[in-house]
Amino acid sequence: MKKLYLIFLIAFIGTPHAYAANECIRGTNWKISGNLYRAWHQYYDIDAWNADGSKLLFAGYSAEGTVTPRLYLANGTPPFTNVVALPINNIKNAYWNPLDKNAFYYSRYNESGNFQVYQYNIVTQNSDLIYQDPSTEKYRITPIHPSGKHMLLAGILGTSTPAKIITLDEKKLYATVDMPFNAHRVRLTKKDNLSLFANSHTEDKQSRQTMIMRPNNSKNLVIQGFMTH
Repeated sequence: MKKLYLIFLIAFIGTPHAYAANECIRGTNWKISGNLYRAWHQYYDIDAWNADGSKLLFAGYSAEGTVTPRLYLANGTPPFTNVVALPINNIKNAYWNPLDKNAFYYSRYNESGNFQVYQYNIVTQNSDLIYQDPSTEKYRITPIHPSGKHMLLAGILGTSTPAKIITLDEKKLYATVDMPFNAHRVRLTKKDNLSLFANSHTEDKQSRQTMIMRPNNSKNLVIQGFMTH
């Protein structure tokens, strides 16, 4: 069923940025964020549904003025009821494991400033620490590789922080990949060699490029051109 729907943000009366699901075939909308003040998902190319389409994951604020977002679950088919707040606060992004319908991953920093990646099980409601970076570099998580075994940690915008590939089962660092300045939209490709792609632009924002990179730090320039915006 999940292939019939497209997630997007739409405004509703009383909910300035309510979350909705749209059925592409018949164009029907369902409001699913309940009484949340604001709710959202990630980019359009990242699946909000779990592996079997039974659950929908998104983030949101419970009320106007709330500064701490949290994660919410809803059932994965219309009318998208049973919205449940998860016991995880101050989390803006999370990604399902593509092969495990009960597991998603989120990140946070500990008190010492170390970046941490956790796996959360929606059945047991337990969080398991998967990886803790020894440095105090700033990272963000990205969607899990289709194999369900690896995740890419990307640096934040405005830096050239090397990306890191971690193994989820073994809970350790697999490879470090040099990155261009200001890399964004960083993703692992679907290839088994764990290659990744990223967009970047020069500091003066006059030129943009898309690169394919590999764990051995070899890379290919896919396209380069002038910025238009």
